[in-house]
Amino acid sequence: MFILTNFYKIRTMSIIKIINKRTTSFKSFNCNKDPEIYCLVEINVKHLKYEHDNGDNYIDIQYKYSYSDKHPKVLDEQLPDTHPFYKNVQEHKDVQEHKDGDIVILNTMIKEMIKMLFLEDIEIEKHIGRSFPDDYKKGIMRSLGPNFWD
Repeated sequence: MFILTNFYKIRTMSIIKIINKRTTSFKSFNCNKDPEIYCLVEINVKHLKYEHDNGDNYIDIQYKYSYSDKHPKVLDEQLPDTHPFYKNVQEHKDVQEHKDGDIVILNTMIKEMIKMLFLEDIEIEKHIGRSFPDDYKKGIMRSLGPNFWD
């Protein structure tokens, strides 16, 4: 029996192959967009393949956070407004369980969402209209876990 991360994912008699690993990061700002105050978001993505029944492909996406030197003190019990899950945690307390990452089934839509997270700001700006790059990426992160975890 294998247990993957802490996301209630238990597969019985499955062999897991890691197909690919990638890491990226971006700066998440609050609404003031002060370039000296931000949350640095590190995104680690693993493409997994389960060798059972139909050999499903999954994405294990994990997030790590650190803060700029000029960032106000971060309290453990409350996410700061620079954190990607700040908005959702205030509105939906159950979303907080997804702030560290999730495992989602790999399909065309998820693949495109992950691809957008890896684009540099200058490149993603060509695809997102008037949104700020960090806001767009935060929206993808908030959507992945609560809506698509498997």
